Amino acid sequence: MYKRLGRILSEGGCCRSCSTSAPSRGGAAGDIAVNLASFTRALAATNLSPRTILSYTESTQLLARFLAERGMPTAVALIRREQLEAFVASLLAKWKPATAHNRYRP
Repeated sequence: MYKRLGRILSEGGCCRSCSTSAPSRGGAAGDIAVNLASFTRALAATNLSPRTILSYTESTQLLARFLAERGMPTAVALIRREQLEAFVASLLAKWKPATAHNRYRP
């Protein structure tokens, strides 16, 4: 877990497809994926446990993928309540409510 979190912090993503180190991969400055590394560093700076940080970053990646796959905006400023509700509904359709709650906490 610590190795994986260290890689997210250093590379900006959990894998090559999630990497956010370079906006040249096609992402706009306000895109969730582009801001993931910054978000992860901010979480680490608040002294959260590595598992909590990993959970939050994985949840953010799930949201970004959900939005992109459905053609919804991925720019943070453009994401609306309706899109987040659709994301939560998709989580509830796949997992138990407790798991969905871990993935999204308002």
